[in-house]
Amino acid sequence: MFYVKAQITDDIEIKVPLYGDCIFTNCGECGKEIPTDETFLAELIQEGGDLIGSNLFCSECSLKKTRNQIRS
Repeated sequence: MFYVKAQITDDIEIKVPLYGDCIFTNCGECGKEIPTDETFLAELIQEGGDLIGSNLFCSECSLKKTRNQIRS
């Protein structure tokens, strides 16, 4: 089992298990919460990405970015 661990105080530690249907990130443009899964994370890491330096974009922001690239 994989989990996220946070040390709240010296005596309190929280461990939250990671399940494929409960992995989220935020849009790198607008901050909207985006669901993802373990398959995407595996592909990201396999392609040399990392969890901190990678940005995902929601469908609305992706569409805006694509339209802006086409116009320029």
